[in-house]
Amino acid sequence: MVFTFNIQEGWNFISSFGYPNSLTNIINDQSVSEDIVVIFFLNVNNVNGTRYESLTVNDFLEQGKGYWIYSKNTHENIRINGEEHILITTENISLTLKQGWNMMSAPFTNEYNIQDFPFSSRIESIYSYNANISDYEQIDVSGVMNVGIGYWVKLSSDPEPSELNITYVPPVIDMNFEMKYTRMFDGSIPSNKPNDLLVNFSGGFESQNVVKIEVRATTSLDIPFGIGAFNINFDKPVTLASGPADSTPSNWNQYPSGGKLPNYSFTRCAIFEASDDWNVGNGYSDISKLTGTLSAGTALTKNNVINMVDNQWKTLCHVTAKYESPQAVDDLPLPTSSEFLVYPEDKYNDEDTIICNVEAQEAVSLEVKYTKLYDETFNAIPEDLHTNYENFFTKEAVVKIEVKMSDTNYGIGAFDIGFDKTAKPASGTGGIPGGLKSNWNNYVNDSSGSVNPSYKKTQCAVFAASENWNIGYGTGTTYKIFGTLSTGTILNENNAIYANDWVTLCYITTTGEVNNNDDLPTPISTEFLLYPTGNYNHSDRVIVTTNPVNTQN
Repeated sequence: MVFTFNIQEGWNFISSFGYPNSLTNIINDQSVSEDIVVIFFLNVNNVNGTRYESLTVNDFLEQGKGYWIYSKNTHENIRINGEEHILITTENISLTLKQGWNMMSAPFTNEYNIQDFPFSSRIESIYSYNANISDYEQIDVSGVMNVGIGYWVKLSSDPEPSELNITYVPPVIDMNFEMKYTRMFDGSIPSNKPNDLLVNFSGGFESQNVVKIEVRATTSLDIPFGIGAFNINFDKPVTLASGPADSTPSNWNQYPSGGKLPNYSFTRCAIFEASDDWNVGNGYSDISKLTGTLSAGTALTKNNVINMVDNQWKTLCHVTAKYESPQAVDDLPLPTSSEFLVYPEDKYNDEDTIICNVEAQEAVSLEVKYTKLYDETFNAIPEDLHTNYENFFTKEAVVKIEVKMSDTNYGIGAFDIGFDKTAKPASGTGGIPGGLKSNWNNYVNDSSGSVNPSYKKTQCAVFAASENWNIGYGTGTTYKIFGTLSTGTILNENNAIYANDWVTLCYITTTGEVNNNDDLPTPISTEFLLYPTGNYNHSDRVIVTTNPVNTQN
């Protein structure tokens, strides 16, 4: 386990960190070892009575004991030695304790519940030493001992011999393993590439008509976990989104061929962050299954598991259709079920394997609904229109368009909405030169000397995002409304539309006569460009099409 600690100048009360080894090997930092003047432990079995005895930095420390060390200088963020063959913990130890005060520590490499000691009923009080303030601090006897810290423990009587044998019991861990997918379709002739593909060989990888697979593990304890192998089943033939279209290799690590070492970009692809030894391809001759394993004969270690320590979504891989280039988003293969072999750190063996069977959820989806608001009295004004300019909006005949996304980490960057009849923004019907404006943001226009309107942005998603948004007729048709930013405006977190609950996107009316709701335009198709937070570029965008739902049915 990656573990850091500090040593203050002067006296420090520490432990062996759960390893029976010398402080020199445990720390593996010569500058620190050279500053340790002396190490003391409490020998309760000395023939002359309990007393301190000294050690050097090269003497072995024991698990479960506490040690006083004196350092000539302060050292911060000291790392425990990462060499696995050097530090090996013992899972069965025997302590030496007597009635009265004893110097102890957590016996293994993780925090230890004090009440789990067989002699816990004999514990009267516990103290640790805070080297920052050079003083003792009392510890709750029902609490835990932390790794690396020494403790004074007072016992009311001598423990029975059987109470001194301590066996490591793996902690009970609640794990929630999740997998999600994102369909990244960008047209029949895609030109963009996801940023976490292997971008240095752009000619050898599929463009953005791919499915991005992400995984995350959340646990009840702060213990790192890693993936050692996986199978993912899909609803249609699948292959990795890499390699020439006519000869996609089953293993990214073998591409390019000819013995040349490729300059892979490993920045966010979890497989390649783990190890170059990973193989990913069609599993067990099943063209609708993807498998990921290490190369034959490669031992699983902390250097080649797919690390899930930070409980954040990680890109596992990108896949695409196996035999034909996708012509529509529905042509992309979708994951249906999976099996992951997950291991707690430093426990890379069959006995500690956790088998996680999970179903994938779509990473981001978008819903659209509409409400027709014909009012024969011509008096109603939607609450989230511009209330300071009510005379300039169509009051009696509008269609309210609302949207909601499933993922809080995405924002809308542009959209098209198709209607069954002519449609236009419900604004500027009178009193303004030029009549109806195709762009709400041009009204009222400061450049013409007009007074800036006091927009109400709290509920209208477009205006909550940015005054640079344009809403108007679609290219070459009056049956489509589109929304984009002004030319030259860069999409960022201040102007993306975050619709993580139902929000009003815009209001629409028609050019024809309206006598009832049936005369208003009905939205029949949509296309939204969604962008993950912080990645406002075409390489990461997700194109979503969804059918609008009538709220009045």
